[in-house]
Order: sequence, then C-alpha cells, then structure tokens
Amino acid sequence: MAKTDKASVVRWNDPHLSCIRFAFVATVFYAVIIWVPNRLYEPFNHATALLTGFLLRQVGAAPIVHGATVTLKSFKAEVITECSGIYFAVLYAAFVVAYPATLKARLTGILLGIPFLNTINIFRLAGVIAIGAWRPSLFEYAHVYLAQVMMVLLVCVTCLAWCRWAAAVRTDTPLDFLARFVAMGSILFILWLPIHRDYVMLIDRLVIYLFSLIDFVLFIPPRPEIYHHTLSLVVFASLVLASRGIGMRRKAYGLATGLCMLMLVHFLFRVTHVLLTAMHMESVLWIHSTIHVVNQYLLPVLLWLAVVRKRKASPACPLCGAEKVGILHHILAVHGREGLEDPRVRRLLEENR
Repeated sequence: MAKTDKASVVRWNDPHLSCIRFAFVATVFYAVIIWVPNRLYEPFNHATALLTGFLLRQVGAAPIVHGATVTLKSFKAEVITECSGIYFAVLYAAFVVAYPATLKARLTGILLGIPFLNTINIFRLAGVIAIGAWRPSLFEYAHVYLAQVMMVLLVCVTCLAWCRWAAAVRTDTPLDFLARFVAMGSILFILWLPIHRDYVMLIDRLVIYLFSLIDFVLFIPPRPEIYHHTLSLVVFASLVLASRGIGMRRKAYGLATGLCMLMLVHFLFRVTHVLLTAMHMESVLWIHSTIHVVNQYLLPVLLWLAVVRKRKASPACPLCGAEKVGILHHILAVHGREGLEDPRVRRLLEENR
C-alpha cells in the first residue's frame, strides 16, 4: 500500500505531466467558482471597492463608494466578481498546486502570491476608474487591455518568479519575459482592435448559417463596444511570441493549433449567446458562463504551457548510455537477455513501467 501511494505521488509530481495537472486543478477550481452563488462574493466585491476608493483618495481624488459601486466625478463603476481578482487568483493557485514542488513552497507561493495579485488588481481598478473619470473615451480600451491582457501577463510573470524561487530551476527571467510580453501584447492589441469586429462578424455569419439549417431566421446586430472575449487570441499569441527556448517551427505550429482552438471556443460562445438571448434557453446559462471563464482565463495559459513545455527526453540505456525511445528493444538487440538481469536495467524498467 505504501509503495502504491509513493508511486502515485511520483506520478503526480512528474514535471512532464504539468499541463495535465494544471488543466485538471484549474478546471476543478473554476467549476467551484462558477457554481458558488454570486451573493457569496458580494462581501469580497464590496471590500475591493472600498480598497479601490481608499487608493484613489491617496492621490487626491474624491471617490464615493457605495456597496460595490465606485463613483468618481460623474463616472460610476461597479466591481463585479470578475473584476475582484478571484479569477486571476484561482489561475495562479492552480499553477502553484499543479507544479512539482514541496508543500511548503506551494503554501508560501499561495500565501504571498495571491495577496500580491489582488494588490495589483486594486491598482488596476483605480487606474481604470481614473481614466473613466477624466478620459471617458479611453475607458473601454484601458479596461479591456488592463483587465485581460495585462492581468493574465502578471499572473504568468508571478508564476515564473515563484518557479525560480521554489524549484530552483532556470526559467525565463520574469522581468525579461514581462518586457517582451508588454511589447508583443501592445503591438498585437493595437493591430487587433481595427479588425476584431470583422472577425466577430465572420463568426456570426457561421452562427446564422448554423441556425438557418433548422429554419431559424437570425439577425445579430453589431455592437459598438469591444468584444472582450476575442482578446484571448491576443493574450495567447503574446505569451507564445514572448517565450524563449522553443524553435520557430514549434512556435508556428503551436500558434496555429492554439488559435484554431480559441476560434472554435469563440464560435461556441456566440452559439450559446444566441441560445440565451434569441431563444431564451436559460438552461444553457451555466454552459455560456463556463465557456466565458475558460476562454478568458484558463485556455490561453493552458495552450501556452502546452507549447513551451519541455518534451520528455528518451531514456538512456544504463549499460551503454545510448538514448533510445524503444529502450527495451535496444537492450535486447545490443546487450541480449542477460542485459535485462542487470540491476540498473531492472530499476530503469520499473521506473518507466
């Protein structure tokens, strides 16, 4: 029993399964977040609004905080659950739990990292509200860029910093990665804004055609606002392009595969949106919410980890040092059956069983 438990721990901590562990842990965490009633998050939203108002007062502003609403001049902003930092904290916590490290390192990372990310989120909210009060025309752009692109970046940078401390591994320098991501993300964000509505119109045409197959006449009017859900393309592409240590061919293949998967998710998001708004199917609300959360937070980071993760090296023969994928066939062909009796070979085969 003890041997089985030990083997289970080893398999869980296998670094080559990090993407699978991250996907599993994040899915469980986000499932809990989605299924918890919104009223339970209200105290946290109110506290976030109070801290945002306090920060604005420190720079000479005079905000009015009522519940989860912050008013500055004539501009009002309500702190909803998605703005409170919970989703980013869950994303970071899932990474820390899934990464192979000691229990002490994981607890330290969670206890220090989550307050840090929430503090950054308070500064983000204060900055966005200030922009909305003094430059209302820029509010939508600042809200989208700082809310999704930059906060997901800061989660990834915090994860990199924790990895360097906890596991003593040579990861990319967090500040270098931050600089590259900001450059890539800013460029892609500026390039994406003029064309993202055409992209959504193309998806909507596919949705209209899909519903026409069941003789449902559908009209989807364009919106003047920025389509937030499309920014996951920018986040994922920026993360991949800012990463080092992977070849251009792998980057190109990873980008093509990841972008196609995100586009499919966007299509499903628009389909569920139609089912909710045009066909009034309230039963798909939880599916719509799940797709939204997965697209905004989990999927870009998960796809990025899948692209940049190191592939498992071929095992080396303990008798001659040759690295072979079919190690058992190699030992039989080169060293014969007597090679299988060597303790080093038996240990290797047991570990890779």
